[in-house]
Amino acid sequence: MIEIETDASDELTMLSASIKKFGNFREPMLKWIRYMQTEKNKLFNANALGGTYDGIHWPYFSPKTLEKISMGRRMYRFTRPSSRTLLKDGDKILNHTGQLKRSLTNSKLFRITNNYIEFGTTVDYAVYHQEGTPGNKFPMPARPILTATDKNLEYFDRLISQHLKASMRRKNGRA
Repeated sequence: MIEIETDASDELTMLSASIKKFGNFREPMLKWIRYMQTEKNKLFNANALGGTYDGIHWPYFSPKTLEKISMGRRMYRFTRPSSRTLLKDGDKILNHTGQLKRSLTNSKLFRITNNYIEFGTTVDYAVYHQEGTPGNKFPMPARPILTATDKNLEYFDRLISQHLKASMRRKNGRA
């Protein structure tokens, strides 16, 4: 599974203290996961032919690959070790079978506790798309699929803030 790690020790300390004081943060975390799944869907749709969504860029097939296709050279995309399909200009990148996209937008592939979120994919080739394959015989550029942008983190902060305010109102008897 690909994981995104960040040093948020101060935030986690505050969150742990808040959990003790204000209860469970599972609800805002679940909302954020659903939001991130929607964002991943938008990322795949917007960048299918190469492009940028929310600052995340996916290059389309290289000019060299497109030139080979236009010259009639048979280029293949390998979906499984035993399966290949002919590549053509206009094909969507990272969308051939839809398996990777589905794995990121599937509500069953995440785990939430009171102060922890795990979100990712079990698709084994995802790491090659995330990081690219420089130095490989057939190099592929990175096309990040698991990212948290400033916009995503601001939304998370807003959800936590709303949850804290609502919890404080409940605790003080003002629903």
